[in-house]
Amino acid sequence: MATYAAFALEALAPILLWLPGIGSAWALGLLALHAGLELANNHGSWQILMSAALLTFLPAAWITRSSAHERPTGRPSSTT
Repeated sequence: MATYAAFALEALAPILLWLPGIGSAWALGLLALHAGLELANNHGSWQILMSAALLTFLPAAWITRSSAHERPTGRPSSTT
């Protein structure tokens, strides 16, 4: 069953990634697929490359929210 789901994810990706409503969810599914493939076997850097390409289909707010870090400035914060 999982094999057919993987075939469907990959086969429908060129169409469904571009649809505004379902594109982000489809990209997340493909990211999960490629993460599983990376864990299961070694294809060099292909899975990492595909994951980086799929990140372009996610909303920018998701990327900035997940990569935002509080960086200390070394100065004490003002309490005014």
